Amino acid sequence: PTKFPITLPNGFATAPVTDILDLLSAYSHRPIVEEVFTYEREGVRCCRLATWNLHQLSVAKITNPGVREVVCRTILEYKLSIIAIQDIL
Repeated sequence: PTKFPITLPNGFATAPVTDILDLLSAYSHRPIVEEVFTYEREGVRCCRLATWNLHQLSVAKITNPGVREVVCRTILEYKLSIIAIQDIL
């Protein structure tokens, strides 16, 4: 995996992003998805449509690897086909 150095404001040495993400992921428990969505309901093909208010999502927030991971994991876990995103700054 690619490692991007981060300069810490406290002057300590840089830390690889993947190491930080691994640590955060270990302690960020995700909800259990109870239904397996197969893009089909009662024999008819379908999609999942969602609306999501990301409450003042800014460049500062989305450049945070933890925030990005939560957004991406949520989309993938719920197998969303179409998403209407709201409140992006």
